[in-house]
Amino acid sequence: MLKRAFNLTLQAEKIVSKPYIPMLTENNVRTGFFEYEEFLAVRAALPAFLRPMATFGYYTGWGG
Repeated sequence: MLKRAFNLTLQAEKIVSKPYIPMLTENNVRTGFFEYEEFLAVRAALPAFLRPMATFGYYTGWGG
């Protein structure tokens, strides 16, 4: 966010130069995503009162 803030400030001509901010390498490849059919099977096995929460979690990524 800091790098983006400096880029926007430079574009708006509020500063004349910006510092070099290196990007860190990321090694957080996520695995274990549900396919839609798998989600439907899990949701069907849940009690009815939990299905809306599971659906919300699936569509928003809050499913952990």
